[in-house]
Amino acid sequence: VNKTDGGSVYSRNHDGSARRKVSDRKARMLVAQGGSLWYIDAQTSQLCRMGTDGSTPIVVVEDKVGSFNLSDDQVFYSTDEGLCRCAFDGSFRAVLVPGVQPWHLFLHKGRVYFRNGEEKAILSVAEDGSAPLKF
Repeated sequence: VNKTDGGSVYSRNHDGSARRKVSDRKARMLVAQGGSLWYIDAQTSQLCRMGTDGSTPIVVVEDKVGSFNLSDDQVFYSTDEGLCRCAFDGSFRAVLVPGVQPWHLFLHKGRVYFRNGEEKAILSVAEDGSAPLKF
């Protein structure tokens, strides 16, 4: 993501050469996984996905998303509703932990770890929303 170009997405070789603009879409929180670029649209705050060449952009989550992380087959993300998850195509949406303001989502060994708003503690739940823990 090139902040000097308003958040447009660029790619380059590992050595820094061959820089090229992939998309004019303004992105924040860019993640590359499985042949796709996942990002939060900087204008709408929707969670989106496109090919690594900028092709086929789609909106995966229409709600305003604060942060997200990806497992092998699910997306975990935060909205005003709380901590949510869905399939890669946006189906099977579920609110796992309502009423929280998660940020800095991390996935590890079948659990989702996050900070809740200004709270200093780290919270964790299983990927199905069960077994909450507070550290």
